[in-house]
Amino acid sequence: MRIKLYLDKRPNKSGAFPARVSISFMGRRFISSLGCAMSMNEFAALNGDFNHTGFRKQTCHPKHKELLRQIKMLEDRLEWEAQKVVRGEIKPDDVRLDEILNECKGTRKKSVRDGENFKETYLKFVRGEASKKDYAEGTVLQLYTSLKIILAFDPDVSIRKMATAEWMERYAAYNIGRGLNNISVRGLHVRAHWFLMWCYRNGLCGNDFERYHLELKTVDTKEKLVVFLTMDEIMSIQALPLDGTIAVARDFFLFQCFTGLRCSDVHRLRKTDIQNDTLHIVTQKTGASIHNKLNKYALDLIAAYKDSPFDTLFPPITSMTLNRLLRDIGKLAGIDEPVCKVDYRNHKREEMIVPKWQLLTTHVGRKSFVVNSLDFGLTATQVIGYTGHSSIRAMQPYISISQKKKDAAMDVWNNAIAANENVDELEKLNLQMEALKKRIDDLKKAKYGND
Repeated sequence: MRIKLYLDKRPNKSGAFPARVSISFMGRRFISSLGCAMSMNEFAALNGDFNHTGFRKQTCHPKHKELLRQIKMLEDRLEWEAQKVVRGEIKPDDVRLDEILNECKGTRKKSVRDGENFKETYLKFVRGEASKKDYAEGTVLQLYTSLKIILAFDPDVSIRKMATAEWMERYAAYNIGRGLNNISVRGLHVRAHWFLMWCYRNGLCGNDFERYHLELKTVDTKEKLVVFLTMDEIMSIQALPLDGTIAVARDFFLFQCFTGLRCSDVHRLRKTDIQNDTLHIVTQKTGASIHNKLNKYALDLIAAYKDSPFDTLFPPITSMTLNRLLRDIGKLAGIDEPVCKVDYRNHKREEMIVPKWQLLTTHVGRKSFVVNSLDFGLTATQVIGYTGHSSIRAMQPYISISQKKKDAAMDVWNNAIAANENVDELEKLNLQMEALKKRIDDLKKAKYGND
């Protein structure tokens, strides 16, 4: 990022030269007027003050301080946007250099779109982003749910009213007051912020909302509950005599347990994506290309649905229906091991003991594949090749929960301790044998003499 000031070569009627600014930002260049004309001495003073190379106050332009303030504000804004690009929150092309400059100059024009209805704009945002970025069904549903909650909180909301730190703070307090856990409150805040950033990039509002930072404690890595099924529990689900939609939900989930695919990828999986007992797919969430040889359990499920009339492997079924039926399936299979779930509501930590079947979701299938694969002896790197996880760090919660590996590690200690005990016992026996030999020699000498 670089800001450069220069004068237009052509003077105006009064002999002054229009001052211009050139912005270089992540491979893009934007040139615009500063809205002021000045002499060369006045420009030298402004440029010297901005670049800290020295200047003469006697030659300053009457608007010197105001122009310098605008340029410094521009520099700060561009640095802020660059940091967001680095963090992956936005793309470089999303940064509207012209709007930022006009805002810093105080000449930002009111958009003709400012009068758009809030609900219509929000729906436009959801449809546009979902189409552009290929959002999963669950993500789109969460965005629509957020709209209902926003309208319930503030029926007269407008975009510019919403785009303030004060409104965002009241919205967070409203959701906390509804008794939601901190993860849910944070999710609603993120989606509201997401919408406002889209509005800001499209010139519909300012960015005052970014002054508010939601500070709520959520479950950290050590407390986070990783819900997964053991192979015995998976087999108990497989053995259930089911038919109809609930059977489809069961088989959909089992396919995740045997392949590690996300729900969104199983939804899209076509029969033609499976060739020679190998699955070929580009994941929806990360765009990772996966080419996995399938195990016999997954192949049996594929064979069961090969004659279905659908192009996709499994008949269409929504994620909401899947999650609802999975809890029924888990209850039927007797998966009722008590599990401690930790939540935070506002600043209060809560622990709840619930049967495992109440926590079953489609993502549990993916987690089960990961943990069981690690238990079977696959390395974390090998499992990543199957699941498309972004890094070893993303696998850490599953590595730490792999009970068989933990038990095996403890066996190393037990074996080492046993080995040390055996060494000590052997040394004792050797000493006893030496003492016996000496005793025998002494007895022989006493009986037969030195001869």
